[in-house]
Amino acid sequence: MIARLLALSLLSAVLSTPALAGRRPQAAVVDDALAFAEMDRTKATRLLQDALTAGDLDAEDRIWVELNLAEQLRLAGNTPDARTHFTAVVAAGRRAKLDEAGQLGLALLDKTAAASLPVPDETPTPETLLADRHLALALAAAAANDPDAVRDHTRRAITFSKADPQVEARVRKALDAIRGVETPRGPGATPTAPPMVERTLLEQARDAFEANDGATSRSLALAAKAADPAAVAQADALLEMLDAGTRVQPNRVGVLLPLEGKYGSAGSQVQASLELGYSRSGAGAQLVVRDSGSTAESAEAAFRQLVVQDGVIAVVGPLLTPETDAVVNAAERYGVPLLSLSQALEDSATRDWTVQTMVSADHQVHALVAFVMGQRDMHTFGIFAPDNNYGHRSAEVFRADVVARGGAITVETFYDPVATDLIPYAKTLGRKDYKARAGEFRQIKHDVQARGGNPDRVVLPPTIDFDALFIPDSATRVPLAGAALAYEEFPVGDFQPVKGGVTVPLLGLSGWHNAEIVSRGGEYTRGGYFVDAFAELDPSAVAFANGFRDAIGHSPSALEAITADVGTVLGAALAAKPTTRSAFRAALREVPVPATATGIEQISPEDGVAKRQLRVLSINKDTIYQVFPDPSPATPCAEGDAACASPPQP
Repeated sequence: MIARLLALSLLSAVLSTPALAGRRPQAAVVDDALAFAEMDRTKATRLLQDALTAGDLDAEDRIWVELNLAEQLRLAGNTPDARTHFTAVVAAGRRAKLDEAGQLGLALLDKTAAASLPVPDETPTPETLLADRHLALALAAAAANDPDAVRDHTRRAITFSKADPQVEARVRKALDAIRGVETPRGPGATPTAPPMVERTLLEQARDAFEANDGATSRSLALAAKAADPAAVAQADALLEMLDAGTRVQPNRVGVLLPLEGKYGSAGSQVQASLELGYSRSGAGAQLVVRDSGSTAESAEAAFRQLVVQDGVIAVVGPLLTPETDAVVNAAERYGVPLLSLSQALEDSATRDWTVQTMVSADHQVHALVAFVMGQRDMHTFGIFAPDNNYGHRSAEVFRADVVARGGAITVETFYDPVATDLIPYAKTLGRKDYKARAGEFRQIKHDVQARGGNPDRVVLPPTIDFDALFIPDSATRVPLAGAALAYEEFPVGDFQPVKGGVTVPLLGLSGWHNAEIVSRGGEYTRGGYFVDAFAELDPSAVAFANGFRDAIGHSPSALEAITADVGTVLGAALAAKPTTRSAFRAALREVPVPATATGIEQISPEDGVAKRQLRVLSINKDTIYQVFPDPSPATPCAEGDAACASPPQP
C-alpha cells in the first residue's frame, strides 16, 4: 500500500498551488450525483451518464458534468472509461477553464508526471481530485524531508477529502502511514511504523526547550539559524526565551486586552465575560491579564512580556484590529498557542499556533449567502456598501459566494462611509441615466398622463434586477442607507413606492444586531436578514443569558457571549493537563467542546478555526427575531419555562 502511494507521489513534482477556490456554478445533476456517491457510486455514475445522453445541457455544463463523471469513474476503479472522459474534458474544457482539471485526472490515473499541471486557484476542480492531489504532494514532501509542507498538504488533503466519505477514509489511512500510524493487516498483526519524517532543527530546538534542556535547545537553535534563513526569526525568539531563563508555567494563561483609554471599557467587559466562562469550567490555572494598549507596538510588547517573563502556556487576545497582525506574527514566532479575539483575523492554512475563536466577516457572509440562496431561493443581488476595507472585503466574499452557488451580482455601488447624505449614491445604484433610458422615461410619463396624472412630476424609477440588496454596515448607518434608497424609490423592506410592486429585502452582517435598528430603520429594514453568532431567543442560549445577567448585571452582547465561550473552550483544553505549549495546542484541537451559547462545535484541526453554526435574524415592526435555526424548543416545555417563550414572528 505504502509503495503504491509513494509511486503516486512522483507526479507531485509538477503540481503547484492548489485550487482552493474558483468553483463554477454546477449543473444541478452534479450536486445530486455527489450526494448519491456517498452511498452508491454506481447510481451517481449512471445519473451523470444519463444527463450527458439527454443532450439538454449547455456547453459549459456539459463539460462540468463530463469532468465529474470521469472523476466518479476514477474513484470506482474504472480506469479505461475514466481516461476517455478526462481526455474529452482536456480537449473541450479550455473555454470553461476545466482542461487543467482534466489533465490532473489523467496524471492521477497514470501515476506519472508526464505534463506540467499548474491547476491555478481560479480553476474549478472536483474536491476529490484535489484531495488526491494534496495526498500526492504530502507524500512527496515526506520523501523530501519537508515537514512544513507535509503538514500543509495533509491539512488540505483531509479538508478536500471530506467531500466523499470513502475518499476521506482512504486519504486518512495513507496519511497515517507517513505519520507512522499504519493500520495492522491480518489477525494478530502488529502495527508497523515507517521511518518518521525527520524533524527540522528548529522543531528539535523547541522540543529540547519544552524538555527544559536549555543547552541542547540553544545549540540546535543556533544551528537552525545558520542553516535556514526562514527559521531566523523563530530561532531568535527561542534564544530570547533561553537568555531570559523562561520556564513554561502550565498553570498560567495570558490575557491580552485594552484596559485603559478609549477601548478600556470594552476590554473590561470582554475580560469579565472571559473570566465568567472560564470559571464555570473548573480549571484551576491563573489568568494573567496584561493591557495591550491600542497599537501594534504596545500589544506586541505586552505579548512578549506574557510569554518571556510570565511563561504563560497560552494567550487569549488581542481584541483590536490594529493589534492583530503583530500579535499573531509574534505567536507564530515564539511558538505560543494564541486564541485570537479579533474579527480582523482572516482564515489561513499556514498558521500553526493561532486559533480563530471570533466570528469573522467572512464566516458571516458564508452563512448569509447559504441561507438566502439555499432557503429563500434568492439568486440575484445588488451590493450597497461603505467604501472602506470592511465594505470592500465583505462585498468581495459575498460576490464570490453568490457566483460559486450559481447566482449573480447585477449592480454594485460603494458610498462614503462617513457621509450623512447617501442619496447621490442611491441614485447611482438605481442607474438613473435619463439619457440612456429616455424611451422608458417617455413611456412612463405617457402612462401617468393617460391615467390622469401629472407627467411633469414623474421621475425615473431605479432599475430593480435583483432579489435582495446587501448592505454590510452598522446598525447606525443602515437606516441612513435605507432612507436614501427609499427617497430614490427603491422598494426596500415594507416600503413600496408603487403599491403591489416587488419588494427587496436588505441583507447584512452582525453590525446590524442592535435593538435601535428596529425603530431607526423603520419600514425600510423590515423583513431583512442578517447573521450573528449569538441570539438570546435561541433555546440553547436562554440559560446562559440568564446566568450572565445574574453574574454581570446586563444582557450579554454577541461579543460577550463569544468571549465567555472562549473561556469555556480554554478550560476544556486545560482540563487535559498539558504541560507544554505544544501539548496545549494539541489539546485545544482534540478535546471535546462543552455546550456553548454560540454553538462552537470544535476547533478545526485543519485550520484552527472555531466551527459554529451562525444564527440568521430578521426584523419586524416591533423587534429582532430569529429565523434560523428554528428557535422553537425541541422538547416539551413546563409552564413558565423561559426557554419555551414563543419567539416573535414577522
